[in-house]
Amino acid sequence: MKTKSKDLLLVGDGKLATHLKRYFHLLDIPCSQVSRSKHSTAQISEKIKKAKIILLAISDRAIESFYKEFYLTGVSYGQFWVHFSGALTVHGVIACHPLMSFSTRLLTLNEYKKIHFVVSASSNRLNVFQKLNLRNIKTMSGLIPGLKNTASYLSDQKKSLYHAHCVMAGNFPVILWSQALKEFRKMKVPEDAFLFYLQKNLENFLSLKEMALTGPLQRKDKVTIQKNISALGKNSPGAKLYKAFVKFKGL
Repeated sequence: MKTKSKDLLLVGDGKLATHLKRYFHLLDIPCSQVSRSKHSTAQISEKIKKAKIILLAISDRAIESFYKEFYLTGVSYGQFWVHFSGALTVHGVIACHPLMSFSTRLLTLNEYKKIHFVVSASSNRLNVFQKLNLRNIKTMSGLIPGLKNTASYLSDQKKSLYHAHCVMAGNFPVILWSQALKEFRKMKVPEDAFLFYLQKNLENFLSLKEMALTGPLQRKDKVTIQKNISALGKNSPGAKLYKAFVKFKGL
């Protein structure tokens, strides 16, 4: 059954909402869109009353208050709400976290299609949630008709751990790369050479996974490790971070 424009309501006008709107457009999935900045409370409320699926592409701190303000207990039997936070659990709202880092650059259709969604939910609205069969979800099409991205279920109890690993894997390397880039510029190391080095490290991990580790930590070369730490300055933040990784690897 083809989705009607009034059935799907996208709330928000930030970066995530812009990506979702673009993806829906590329898939020819019609949807309406509202935001606090462009619509009055009355206009938003009227749109929500008519929608079957409400997608909250807004900041984490705004999700629960928005839901509590606009959720109507008398809504149609099949209406449900979705948010996209990886860290937040809101009773009554399905969480569909896209395992993706979004920038201001819009993606191609093929790139959008590769995004995996991690789904969780906490609610007493069993009539809706059981019908959706979230625990056995494999694709997003059961939630949003026409959206065929892969999906998997995650219990609320594991969400914090899941999100912690997302943050570490997706953000910590950027901090390390940025610091190294800053120092290499001072040393007149060509930026292209450093970026090529990073590219090959990533390619190695994609093909070899855990076996891609090289250097003194892989060799358990404690002499070189100590030289590295001394060069960073024994009590510097960089040295402390280096030692933390050494400890994490059990060396």
